[in-house]
Amino acid sequence: MLRRNFLDYPLEASEIILSAGTEDSDHYMPFVVSHLKHGDKIPFNLYIKVKTKNSPDPQYLLCCSRNQIFHRRWYRKLKHLGVSSLYFTSADLDCVTDFLEEQLDASIHSEKMDNLQKGIFTYEIIQTWTRNFFTSDKMHATPQVKRSLKFIDRFMHIIRQENTHLGFVFDIRQHDNTLYNHCLNVSMLGMAFVTYLGWPQEKARDFGLGALLHDIGMTKNSCELLQKTGPLSWEEREQIERHPSRGFALLKNFTCIWRDPLLMVLHHHENGDGSGYPQELKLPMIHPWARILRIVDSYEAMTSARPWRQPWSPQEALRILRSDWEVSQIYDPIYLKAFIKFLSQI
Repeated sequence: MLRRNFLDYPLEASEIILSAGTEDSDHYMPFVVSHLKHGDKIPFNLYIKVKTKNSPDPQYLLCCSRNQIFHRRWYRKLKHLGVSSLYFTSADLDCVTDFLEEQLDASIHSEKMDNLQKGIFTYEIIQTWTRNFFTSDKMHATPQVKRSLKFIDRFMHIIRQENTHLGFVFDIRQHDNTLYNHCLNVSMLGMAFVTYLGWPQEKARDFGLGALLHDIGMTKNSCELLQKTGPLSWEEREQIERHPSRGFALLKNFTCIWRDPLLMVLHHHENGDGSGYPQELKLPMIHPWARILRIVDSYEAMTSARPWRQPWSPQEALRILRSDWEVSQIYDPIYLKAFIKFLSQI
């Protein structure tokens, strides 16, 4: 007898919470539907988040059992309903990460995908890892960080292909107000830039890891504070300015994160004139990798929408970066000139 799946029953879009967000349960973690292909045997349980008229609180209902084949009709139905994320339990985290790594390895060697498609898929895989790392304390383990290095290596492999134009990082990045997407965009853009500078792959990969995790200390602040559109109070600004130190404290015990990425996290808001935080260092005392990150982080933030403003154009962002350096020497002038030249060539 054919077993029916929850997705085989009638389901209205109005009954589904469509996006992963701050209302998610600590027990359930989001899984992007685009990482599934029809015909895949899924080695973990998948759940759909629904909210019905009779239950104002969201429920997580099993929609694909462990080792069940994911059918084409389910994929089509989720796409029709606009459901971009399903969920798995935190107990299945390692199994899910293994599955994603297998999917990524298959895509890297696929002859049916061009480099842009591979880059997009790699971005989405790292996006899933980053979102879960930023939102779940259970992810804060050395094996998970080592896994992220493998994912970053796959991206480095793509951008070092002879037929890959570094400008493709602008085609794959996604913009929203989430902290993890900002960090992922900074990481991708930063790795492209240091590749342009001629860094060897291992060094560029370590830079990418530091950039990916540079704002992890922000997760200690409330969502309300991070999404605030009005002016910050003195106490709120003090909370924000603690995030480099908090991030450093969180990451320093990971044996697979070296000194250079750690100092990137600690120094990424230091300014060349000594006006930054948390240590008010002047340019010679700021780690060189953090000087690069300061530029890339600023540019990515300016060209992305924020709750309090619309994104600036790349031209306007570069004008502001140059103006800030001319007025107060915030940025390293050598790296700033190289970054402007890098952007002009892509």
